[in-house]
Amino acid sequence: MPSKKRKKREPILARKSIWRYFGFLIFASLISFGFLSVNLSFEELQTENTQILDFNFERIIEEQEKNLHSISKYARPEIQAERKLENEKFLVPVLPFDVGPNNLFRHFKEAIPFAKALNLTLVIPPFHRHPRMEIFIDRKENKESEKTVNVPIFDTEYSVEIESQPEHTVDYDLLRALLQAVTYKEFEAKCGKTIDMLVECGDIDPKRHQGFKYFSSATGVKIAHRMSISNLPGEVEAHNVLKKLDLSSSKCVGFAIGKKCLGERKSYMKNWKKKYAQFVRRPVDVQTAALEFFRDVFGGEKFAGIHWRYDKYDWNDMCKESRPDAAKARNGQICEYAEKLEDGDRRLLEKMSTNLKMALSHANVEHGYMTGPPQINNTMAAFKRKIPSLKTVDDLKTWVSEKLPRMKYLLKTNYLISHLEQEIMFLSTKFIGSPLSSWTQTVFFDRMAFGIEDDESVLDICLPDVEDLPKLTWLFPEGDP
Repeated sequence: MPSKKRKKREPILARKSIWRYFGFLIFASLISFGFLSVNLSFEELQTENTQILDFNFERIIEEQEKNLHSISKYARPEIQAERKLENEKFLVPVLPFDVGPNNLFRHFKEAIPFAKALNLTLVIPPFHRHPRMEIFIDRKENKESEKTVNVPIFDTEYSVEIESQPEHTVDYDLLRALLQAVTYKEFEAKCGKTIDMLVECGDIDPKRHQGFKYFSSATGVKIAHRMSISNLPGEVEAHNVLKKLDLSSSKCVGFAIGKKCLGERKSYMKNWKKKYAQFVRRPVDVQTAALEFFRDVFGGEKFAGIHWRYDKYDWNDMCKESRPDAAKARNGQICEYAEKLEDGDRRLLEKMSTNLKMALSHANVEHGYMTGPPQINNTMAAFKRKIPSLKTVDDLKTWVSEKLPRMKYLLKTNYLISHLEQEIMFLSTKFIGSPLSSWTQTVFFDRMAFGIEDDESVLDICLPDVEDLPKLTWLFPEGDP
């Protein structure tokens, strides 16, 4: 009996084992397939998400790179060592004191290669502030006594403060890395307020001669002797006229530059760009503040610097009846538009601000800094209403006060504020300047010396349909006109 029972159960057990085996295989396959499917799905999802992230990241980087503005070319050179005062012979630039500060800066810069060529110690001369701009500065904080002089601007004589601290005009330490230099006070101590020999270069007309007289009157310097030299085209340092110039008996030399002294502009610019541009810069605190403003306010992105110079209060003197006919003809239309803006011509403001906004958009520039004479802040405000991203001097003053309180002294005079705004313009991706303006010319020249030659005229952009307006060109009266 037992054997019969075993025979009956064996096939059943075998069949169950077979089914269990197949069941196990099916179950294992399902688990493996499920795990594989889940794994594949996860990998696909991961790959898909990675691709999406990669795409977004690349696009963001591309947009950032498109909008970032590199200012590495403007970096201040490292100073290896200042040149010690070894030469007890001096050259002081004699400035025409009947023009504004930016024209004085130009004359000062033009004298530097002569000091270098003649191996004379450069004297940083005094400069006067702009008499028509300082009246808009709150003087309550300016408690220090400052020397004032009388200077004529057009047909009016003004009493204006003198700037005698080199650090308020140039990067003094950087300049002394290029050549020996001293303050005007040191020059007075060494030379007793006397120029042994005044070298006059180029064509000095009666007006410029009168301007030099105002400098002598303002500084009290006396001139013992004079000599004239011919024009010096090309590379100043290598010119034979200077090589033959005998100043061996003159300890204290003055240098006055007339028209056409410096010759052809391309040669002059090539020489300046190669030897001087990196070392003749605005005050070091001005450079620092402008750089930090660019990084903090504009986020290091592209921005336009815009200068609208024309105002009824100051510029329209160009159109007075007493001005030369050529000046009146050249400035006639500009004076008309300055009056319309001053009178609040809404249609004109709308047209100009719309054209400016379109130009910035076309250049893919989202940020801008706009400046002009302090008396046309209402015009600046009108532009800002149309283009809210524009920053103006009011934004700059607030930012300096809050972020760089140790540099608040830069806001005490229009002289220093002007330097700071010019440095911001200098750093801009696109500079849009005012033709005929010496303020624009200062920035325009500095940028050309760093290889930038695509700056544009604010008149061409804001008033493109107006014919015969002056063009933005480098004015070089001491060279070829």
